[in-house]
Amino acid sequence: MKKFALALGVMTLATLTSLLSLPVMASSAACQVNTKKELSLDEKHFDQSLQAGWRVLARQPKCREAAADLIEAYRKAHHSKSITLAWHEAQMRAMVGQNDKAVALFKQAKHPKADPFGWNLYVDATVAFLQNNKPQLLKDRKEMMALPRPKGYLPAGKVAKDSDLKWPLYIDKVDAFVSCFGSSYQHAYSECSAPKS
Repeated sequence: MKKFALALGVMTLATLTSLLSLPVMASSAACQVNTKKELSLDEKHFDQSLQAGWRVLARQPKCREAAADLIEAYRKAHHSKSITLAWHEAQMRAMVGQNDKAVALFKQAKHPKADPFGWNLYVDATVAFLQNNKPQLLKDRKEMMALPRPKGYLPAGKVAKDSDLKWPLYIDKVDAFVSCFGSSYQHAYSECSAPKS
């Protein structure tokens, strides 16, 4: 019995290894990647590199679902609770119209602690947009606009007077969601411009 269990364990491991070496499949051959290689990357390279990881796929509009699937595989393989990876998978899901999956992932991307920069409100506004809830979207925007600007706020590497910086953060995207309410996330996020004030 022990030999059978050991053989089954080895077979399961071999099956898993062979599955990881298969490409992530999508509608186009151009969307194939070496999953095993991608999953072996550290999180910084997988998430931030333009030459590896999910962004290689995401640059091709037809491969955004494959990019989302690759992020999902990475999160599962590494048991990742990364807010950033959840956010990026959510964005890719939303880009291809998988709004229910995207909403669940966006909710996982909220900061659990104090949030003086309004990230969680931005997440809530994004969810409201995807759920076609304009009253909630407008409420989230109003709360964002009421956020007090952190004293001495200055993005890393930016040289400017405090008064020159856009505040609140993310408001341009939220304004685009308001301006293009009812459109796709892809359009509102990438193509829609908020009216100039």
